[in-house]
Amino acid sequence: MSETVQALAQSIRIDQADIDSFRDGGWLTDTALRHAILSNVNFNSTIALADPTWMYNWVRDGMPEPESLAFLEPNAEGYLPTSLVIPWNIGGVHWATLYVDFANYRISFFDSMASAVTTQQANTAANRLFIILRTFFEVHGAGQLEFVVPTYGRQQDGYNCGVYACDAAISLLSGKQPSKVSLTTARIRDLRTKGRNLARAAMNDK
Repeated sequence: MSETVQALAQSIRIDQADIDSFRDGGWLTDTALRHAILSNVNFNSTIALADPTWMYNWVRDGMPEPESLAFLEPNAEGYLPTSLVIPWNIGGVHWATLYVDFANYRISFFDSMASAVTTQQANTAANRLFIILRTFFEVHGAGQLEFVVPTYGRQQDGYNCGVYACDAAISLLSGKQPSKVSLTTARIRDLRTKGRNLARAAMNDK
């Protein structure tokens, strides 16, 4: 995996508001989500991770042809990513996760508050992603895109979507499927605590 996100985490300013968003009931900021994922991720992989700000900005700007896709650079061994994990802040109000599987021509949408509206938004975005990332799919031969919405855990409140998106990203980056059932209180607390500790340490190092 490219270390672009890791480098961003080390360079982007962390505010107290980012750390505070890890409190119980807090809505995770972009920076908070970044650090929550990094606190659980091993970067020796061919699974790439887009920075949590990328998808929101790309959709907001009309899904243009990107000037750069730094997170899809070859890893340290020279291998191109076989898949891509994309945390997505939909409309600036709700976190979900997209998983782009280049080898199987599949894009999966993991949303802890799935609705017809967000699913349609994800389907539209997935088809556009397929066009701009076509060369990464074609490395594995020809195929047609499949957009899927797997069975996925549902949040039981209105504020833990970022925690669910984080958990899904961590599972996918580890080569596992995200939980099909709601996260336990202990798992939610663990993700928030680890992310807060990493973000606080990074802020103290600035």
